[in-house]
Amino acid sequence: MARDFRELQARMDPASRADNRERVRAELKRMALEQLRGVKQLTQADIAEMLDVPQSSISRLEHRADMYLSTLRSYIDAVGGKLQIQAVFPDGDTVVIDHFGDSDERALPTSFETIRDIRQAGFTGFATIADLQASQCNQVPDLPGIYLILRNNNDPVVFLARSTGGHFKGRNPTVKRSVLEEKWVEKALVLYIGKAGPGQRGTLRRRLRRFVEFGQGKPVAHYGGRLIWQLQSSRDLAICWKPAPNTVSRDVEKGLIREFEAAYNKLPFANFNH
Repeated sequence: MARDFRELQARMDPASRADNRERVRAELKRMALEQLRGVKQLTQADIAEMLDVPQSSISRLEHRADMYLSTLRSYIDAVGGKLQIQAVFPDGDTVVIDHFGDSDERALPTSFETIRDIRQAGFTGFATIADLQASQCNQVPDLPGIYLILRNNNDPVVFLARSTGGHFKGRNPTVKRSVLEEKWVEKALVLYIGKAGPGQRGTLRRRLRRFVEFGQGKPVAHYGGRLIWQLQSSRDLAICWKPAPNTVSRDVEKGLIREFEAAYNKLPFANFNH
């Protein structure tokens, strides 16, 4: 007769449980992408939804012998992790490599100082999250592109102990206050830089609709920018967008994030990766 693993685990002595945890960690370190996704209880359809790509693209990715680092980084981010590359030397030294030269990632130079600067860079919209939730993002272009989430004032930030975001596949989007405090960029107007596309499924309207629905507590696939939902003033924040149908949105997004990092020596508050 089948038995619940938790019941069996409860009968283990502390040493056995510790040994079991170490074995699991060791197996996780050797897992292929498909196995890792399974452990996180995510399907190929789930990952495709989060990355705005067809499910067939995820299937090919999981069986590919090599891939771009940016593609792997996006996949790992979708399953809730952070990609880290280490160089291991014969003498035991290890070095974390956190910067790689990327081609075609340049965006038009953008200043993040004022709304006027951002408008001059071609961004439009500037609708509050509350307005987008009410309209279901119908005013947002149904095209690939880039979007920014902006502060609405310079009032002291107030963090929530619990995120208002949805629990997609049971994943709690809440992070510790210490993470929020470390990530916060004082006096920065831009809180998050995101993208939609490429592909017909990846449009600004579709992406932002999922984003604001996630913030309303719906279990939809939009884990990116989740720190926004631990800000007390999240509904008052503004979102602007810039359609980019003839460019690779991911390249433009990465270029803007690098420009922000150059200006503030940190990533935008709700961005975890370039």
